[in-house]
Amino acid sequence: MTFTNMQYTEFDSTNQTLISDLLDKILLSASWSKISSTSVQATTTALSAAAATTLTFTSGVPAATFVVNQVIRIGEKGAADCEYRTITAIAATTVTVAALTYSHASGTNVYVGNEVLKATTTRGADMIVDLMDTHITPLASNLNLAAWKAHTGAVNGGTGRNQRYAYWRASAAPAATNIVHCIVSVSKEHLFISLEGPRYNETGAESATLGSSRNYFAIGDVVPYFGGDTVPVVCSIGKSVTGATGNFPQDLFVNVSQNAGATANWPQARLMTLANPANGIAGSMNFTRQTAGDGNWYLSPYVVMEDINGERGRLAPFHFAGYVNPDYLDSVVASPPIGAKVTYSSQLYKILAMNKTATAISQYGPFGLLSNASGSSNNVAIAVPCT
Repeated sequence: MTFTNMQYTEFDSTNQTLISDLLDKILLSASWSKISSTSVQATTTALSAAAATTLTFTSGVPAATFVVNQVIRIGEKGAADCEYRTITAIAATTVTVAALTYSHASGTNVYVGNEVLKATTTRGADMIVDLMDTHITPLASNLNLAAWKAHTGAVNGGTGRNQRYAYWRASAAPAATNIVHCIVSVSKEHLFISLEGPRYNETGAESATLGSSRNYFAIGDVVPYFGGDTVPVVCSIGKSVTGATGNFPQDLFVNVSQNAGATANWPQARLMTLANPANGIAGSMNFTRQTAGDGNWYLSPYVVMEDINGERGRLAPFHFAGYVNPDYLDSVVASPPIGAKVTYSSQLYKILAMNKTATAISQYGPFGLLSNASGSSNNVAIAVPCT
């Protein structure tokens, strides 16, 4: 299928400007809009120094404007001193937050910090993603995202929350100016975000030889297999447990926005695809053989399988493309052409490698069960829609 309002961007950001840059790139697709407020909520009336834990306002403003546990954005989008915090307490003239990274002058504008974006698929399912579900500092090197079943855009206006995380650096936090390598693929039917920290020859790399971690988040349309399955749904894909270390098997699960009976939000599921039968820990046997016998590269569909209700349908936007560095190579079986573009069913795709790590940990992901421990070049490859 050809995806409407398709946009694909590879770009470099920093720990500090990442949220702003992601917003800009996602909103290049006319199918997506920002539904959380962009208006000033309040303006500070006193200096808040770096490391301070309060912001000061005119008397009565905090209680009338904010709520405890609300995420706020302090300063202008993308500015050098812009940061996000969660309100932990409210008094007559102040709100309490975690220690500030930057100094903020009197007169600083404060905004709603939740960055909620929405698109509706052709089938009628809402894709709702909050890029800032809970606050992170520029030095955290991760996104705390959430997919929602429904959201008004207002503070605390969401129902049916599915938490996801994306880490681009697993070890000690880098500087706010360190580079983050980003990929955003977005259309009316999907959103895909890949984030990778500094590479081996760049400032702030986790490893001088392996570079930094790479992680992803995705959400996309599910094409139902059964005529009786009339509930339009999307699949939320990505790391589901906080912390950069791989968590088995939790990091392999995906979630479907609603079950077939429309009685439960985000039932647990898994992505299945064509693969050799394997038993127990014999993961090395679980390689899909990609043939180059006719000069073509073959992609396999992902099937969304609910743990309770079974098969729901095909994950429309993404395809399994094989493994990097499989257990053996010969003249027929070859590693996927990472970075190459292929056309499939009239849509252009780019073959990308998924999770990687630069430390002595493993990384797992729903697109493929492959432990990518330190020093290993093994990786799962998928085909992502591109332009």
